[in-house]
Amino acid sequence: MNSRIVILILTALILRAVADMPARSTPFADIGAPILPVYESACAWGDYNNDDQMDITVAGNGASGPVCRIYRNSNGAFSDSGAVLTGVRLACMAWGDYDNDGDLDLTVTGQTSSGPSARIYRNDTSVRNSPPFAPTGLRAEYTADGLRFSWTAPRDDHTPSPGLSYEIRVGSVPRAGDIVGNAPSPLNGFRRTPARGSLSTTHWTLKEPVAGTYYWSVQAIDPSFQGSQWAEEAVASLSPKTWGDGDFVQIPSAIVTAAYEGFYYIEGEDRAWGLRVEQPDRTARPGRRVQLQGTLATNADHERVLLASSAIASGDADVTAMLVTGRMLGGSDGPSAASGAASQQGVYGGLGLNNIGLLMRLTGRVTRVDSASGILNVDDGSGVIDGGGWTGVRVLAPGMTMPVAGDIVSLTGVSSCYWDGSRVRRLLRVRQEGDIGWITAAGPGPAPASMLLAQRDLYRPWIVGLSWRASASTGTVTYRIYRRLQGATQFSLIGSTTALSYTDTAIPGDKVYSRIEYRVTAVDYRGIAGNPSNISAVNPVDNPPPPPE
Repeated sequence: MNSRIVILILTALILRAVADMPARSTPFADIGAPILPVYESACAWGDYNNDDQMDITVAGNGASGPVCRIYRNSNGAFSDSGAVLTGVRLACMAWGDYDNDGDLDLTVTGQTSSGPSARIYRNDTSVRNSPPFAPTGLRAEYTADGLRFSWTAPRDDHTPSPGLSYEIRVGSVPRAGDIVGNAPSPLNGFRRTPARGSLSTTHWTLKEPVAGTYYWSVQAIDPSFQGSQWAEEAVASLSPKTWGDGDFVQIPSAIVTAAYEGFYYIEGEDRAWGLRVEQPDRTARPGRRVQLQGTLATNADHERVLLASSAIASGDADVTAMLVTGRMLGGSDGPSAASGAASQQGVYGGLGLNNIGLLMRLTGRVTRVDSASGILNVDDGSGVIDGGGWTGVRVLAPGMTMPVAGDIVSLTGVSSCYWDGSRVRRLLRVRQEGDIGWITAAGPGPAPASMLLAQRDLYRPWIVGLSWRASASTGTVTYRIYRRLQGATQFSLIGSTTALSYTDTAIPGDKVYSRIEYRVTAVDYRGIAGNPSNISAVNPVDNPPPPPE
């Protein structure tokens, strides 16, 4: 059997199989519109009479030669509008409101019976059309398909909501369209393109979004191609925690808020999320803006982390802590990820939005201090109990000067968490010594400095040197130096130092050789001053040399 016979047999079998297939129904049906048949033609939809129903223009070669007709749509029934237009074949046409009078004008080009033709037909319909109102109810949510934007259809003077179309704008900064452009309509809503919007539904999904902040808006367009004003711009923050463990994520922009040994914290530009980054990056410092990518994970303390594979510095930004109460620190479960699980588990008894990873400030009274482990507890009256049964939020400040129980302090640090074996608990990670500020201090001030001795310089008697023995208190101590000139009733502060000596070179000229008294006061790390030292004086100088110039 040759190949030609084989092909004929196979063809016959296929045709028979197709003939035996059941007939399929189609959603399309000819409505029998009385439209003149044409060839070498073109057509264009447009609501020329502003009744919010799409009319149609047809041009081409008919049975009796070139024609061009406008058919009016009246609730789905089409009829010739009677408009007198020059017939053309090989036609091209477009609707557009060239004179901005609120109705669609028509441009038609092609070949007439006598030669080429190009004409603009002005539409002077008496029915005015107002643009739609702007959409409302803008909402964004992350789903398994991507970042879904939705909105509520607006009102229009003629068009029912299903007849409207839409244009969407999405940007990485306010009033921009760098992710999804707004080329058909600039910020004032004027339509540059006489066409329906690119969307016919009240929702749209951005596929495979990256973590970050999205600024977006939407515009409604009616059948006459008039556009509404852009809706009030909405902000959608897509936290990298939205992704699951093991997922690779990209973060185009974030701000470093704290750096520790082997890891650091970042937060979104709008401070809607924060995240721990596991990467021994010595260049990470608070205030640096970075671009990151890596894999998400959850550590042993149930805190979401980014195992960064790369980090690129991209400028600087301001870093500011948000004031929070002890009960609100940590917060409840974060918004659900696409998998259905919480993007970040909340702390035990947490209230409000999840803020783990964000830079926070907490004020309260110190209830416990464990200097060896660098842990203290601070209670602001919320009655929070930590995993060890201590009242107050647990604060981690290793290697720093610790307050004492009873002090009222203001603390700045990153909202974090720890696992106590059964529950996720609150934790505030202080970044540096300066993050601990004292409002009021409990207990006495430091022990005084002692054995203060004041001496004039033998060769320059207008200079007085001071020395003393250190305060017996532990921790960092600063010494304030006070002076009382002859004739004065009170001591005045003239300087401070952490050393055990000081040189006074700023004695007023008329008091250089008179009696001058000094005393020193020790001040501890809380800013609390102890009792003053003994008073030491230098006596007037007999037969003084000429005063220094």
